[in-house]
Amino acid sequence: MEDTLLNSSTGKSATGLRIASKILQLEMAIRNFGVELEYRCDFQTLREISNDIPDTPELTGVFDNRYCDIGTENGFWIKAADHDGQIIHIQAIRHDDLSGTNLSRHWLDNPLLYAPAGYDIAIDKSDFETAPAANKITGRVCYLGDYWLEQSYRNMEFAPLLSEYGKLQALMRFSPDFLYAFMQQRMVERGWAARAGFLHIHPWAPRWQIRGKAKFYDEYFVWISGPELENLWAASKRDIDILSRINVTGNGRSPVEKSITG
Repeated sequence: MEDTLLNSSTGKSATGLRIASKILQLEMAIRNFGVELEYRCDFQTLREISNDIPDTPELTGVFDNRYCDIGTENGFWIKAADHDGQIIHIQAIRHDDLSGTNLSRHWLDNPLLYAPAGYDIAIDKSDFETAPAANKITGRVCYLGDYWLEQSYRNMEFAPLLSEYGKLQALMRFSPDFLYAFMQQRMVERGWAARAGFLHIHPWAPRWQIRGKAKFYDEYFVWISGPELENLWAASKRDIDILSRINVTGNGRSPVEKSITG
């Protein structure tokens, strides 16, 4: 790993130590799936990996160091590999200080960085009338994106573990006021936003006009505040929620339960 759990803005406070403990629990649970995690900050490598895996989409501009300032100071990404060393998961997190502005304005000021990769987007015809909540989100904000999981792992209730791992690492590293993501409507309808731990779901994210197409590329705006995330895990409510949904092993206990209770 390029960083350590306690090398963060949360530091060695009691809160930071609690979060670090939860992160280690998740790491143990993920290892029970035969998967190893890496915490990285080299975004050029992320771009190379994204290009090399046929199933992954093109890297979003906000994580591409050719188009924006992204690196150790304001971002990280996570790689997961199986026991053969094959990459089965990537996700990326970016931190921005939006003090003096808000999230809605931030999107409007940087549309090309957040436009869905791999599409020819007509920015001048896209709709940036967003959820009212985006006008109130300010301060330290983390964006979670470019989440990819290899097909064979998608039906194992494994994805929520990885999503929570990324959010808790962001909480530890940046102590954000808010964490958010964009999510396709079909994923929201399948309950993925709730399973991934986002408490707030709005249909009003930026609507991207694909050049030459009649329909917009629509996404939902999903988010959780930093204190909400911290409180869920501090009270062990998120532990119980995850435990109730992870596939049970042959001895009647889930991989997460085994890692927590021994």
